[in-house]
Amino acid sequence: MAWISRKRGAFGVGWRELATGRERWKRCPDKATAELLKLEVEREHLFGREWKSARPCAPTGLREVMTAWLTVNADQLAPRTLERYGEALDRFLAFLRKKHGDDPPVTVLSRSTMEEFRGWLGRAGGARHGRTRSASTVQKYCEAVELCWVWGEDSERWPDVPRPRRLKFRGGRRPQPVAATFDEFDAMLVELAKTVQRYGRRVDEGVARDWPLRTALLARYTGARRSAILQLGWDDLDLDRGALVLPNEITKGQYGGRTVPVHPALAAEVEGWEPIGERIVAAPELELTGRGHVDRTLRRAWARAEVREAVWRGQPLHVSRKMIRSSMVGAGVQPDVVDAYLGHAGAGTGGRSYTDRTFLWEPMVAAVAAIPRHPSMNPSMESRIARAHARGQS
Repeated sequence: MAWISRKRGAFGVGWRELATGRERWKRCPDKATAELLKLEVEREHLFGREWKSARPCAPTGLREVMTAWLTVNADQLAPRTLERYGEALDRFLAFLRKKHGDDPPVTVLSRSTMEEFRGWLGRAGGARHGRTRSASTVQKYCEAVELCWVWGEDSERWPDVPRPRRLKFRGGRRPQPVAATFDEFDAMLVELAKTVQRYGRRVDEGVARDWPLRTALLARYTGARRSAILQLGWDDLDLDRGALVLPNEITKGQYGGRTVPVHPALAAEVEGWEPIGERIVAAPELELTGRGHVDRTLRRAWARAEVREAVWRGQPLHVSRKMIRSSMVGAGVQPDVVDAYLGHAGAGTGGRSYTDRTFLWEPMVAAVAAIPRHPSMNPSMESRIARAHARGQS
């Protein structure tokens, strides 16, 4: 039988040795650690064994748990997601530094600590350049810390990791989706082309002068996400077959890989692009980390186009997905075809695991052909792509 007591203001655990009956006492840094040690001693005595310290009673450092979590998940998460988690954990350590030092113990994790962290993140002027973080950003930071906490307790590597306590975030009401029209998107493209012509220049080796315009045009016709567009390679494009392959490894969650038809107008534009490196867009490497300038460039082009602000505010490139989906639904395209084109799972697991998308190729070709063309167009390429689509995907 073990017990917890205090000596000279410090918590500790006392017990008697099984063989000699001699009393032992082990100092602990806090009560939570003492309770864990008491359970450990009693468990050993239950099996008739003497307790032996396998490690110092000092609590595990929080930085050690966080580093291990990021290391274990490094090959399972997208680089940008891993970077975002690391940033959230750095913010948490910065919050704890003033009160607990550079390497706080893992025992500081509690619901009250997380609530204080949430308040610290959401304070007025607490973000960069004197801004205030949005509620969604605060939630993302807190959820990253909670994921690390849950993993640390579940891994059973550190016996002193407290039981996880998660905060409850109230889900706000999502606004009704507002989709842009193709005319509005084309008005933005005109302003973007002016920007590229006026200021665009090759900044270093392997970067295209018109890479923002390439990115926007690919989004207009494919509805692909920004990260996928920036990583598309020339090997993924087959104009003879009229097909564009989006590999699994560049799609969100690495399960949205697909092959989609190439719109004739897009093929005409791509045929005139100078191949610079292996990627079609040939954007700076900074863009692939999520720290680039493509969103800012597009926001300025949208603002100069003087179209409805509701269609692009907060999603200057992602708006193309809503635009294409709304257009196809309005044209009566069957849902499975729309999901296959945009890389959505479809009707639950069945849409992703049981539907053979080769049967959706012809309806997808018809749906893509119905996408309105932007002003620039190459008629000969249109005929070439039409013949390729008529031959089928193979």
